[in-house]
Amino acid sequence: RIKELGSTDEPQSAVLLRLFKLVFGSITLFPENEPVLRPHLSTIVVSAMRCASHVPQPLYFFSLLRALFKSIGGGKFEQLYKEFLPLLPSLLHSLIRAHATAHQPAVRELLLELCL
Repeated sequence: RIKELGSTDEPQSAVLLRLFKLVFGSITLFPENEPVLRPHLSTIVVSAMRCASHVPQPLYFFSLLRALFKSIGGGKFEQLYKEFLPLLPSLLHSLIRAHATAHQPAVRELLLELCL
């Protein structure tokens, strides 16, 4: 379903992003959900970056990553950090490359935030 975030159907993409945000937010409220998200973490990150590089409007893909990063930030989720750590070098490289080629100010700002 991640590919559908790049859909030209704006309401559908917005609803799908909201659903992902709810799932990511659930681990904050219910830490027992962490093991459920863990096996899908790398797939979500890699798919979002891959799809973002192939669509003219990648804002929703980067917003998805931002929501994911916010949900696992703060150091409470050790399993998710362990799953995420190997992805960091290539992810940072891809984000910097995307920032260099982005034209929309909102996308550039979001990419900069993701890099930090």
